Amino acid sequence: MKSILSIFSAVFLLAFGLAKESLGSKRIKNAQLDIYKVEIGETVILDGLDFEAERLKSTEVSEMVLKNLMRYLNSNPKVEVEIRAYTDNIGDEYKNLRLSQNRADAVKIWLIKHGIPSFRIDAKGYGSVDPIAPNSTPEGRAQNRRIELYRTK
Repeated sequence: MKSILSIFSAVFLLAFGLAKESLGSKRIKNAQLDIYKVEIGETVILDGLDFEAERLKSTEVSEMVLKNLMRYLNSNPKVEVEIRAYTDNIGDEYKNLRLSQNRADAVKIWLIKHGIPSFRIDAKGYGSVDPIAPNSTPEGRAQNRRIELYRTK
């Protein structure tokens, strides 16, 4: 089973002051991706990225998550990654697949604009495949709408 590390926003963690286990995901208390060694084949859920339809929504939390990701990649210049985007299962599967691809592309574009070479980043949208929670509840669907960082090299 792939290991999944979940990055929470610092705001959430400071407000609640705890880390908790959920659905097999290890939730990191300090939201600092750059201090963790992510092995080849490991996945990190990038919690806190907000989107307006297909575009990244500029929020303090989104900026923090992206800057942590950028610092991690800058600190590890040989690392190559795949940005994976997922949706819940509500709506047309083709539209969900396209939406997830556009969201993965938006993260890749942000990283490239901030100096990460494009050859180090693949972006793939997976639609509603591989849910990490039941799609039968709003909470489960929210968990399934996610962006992951998968280390390929």
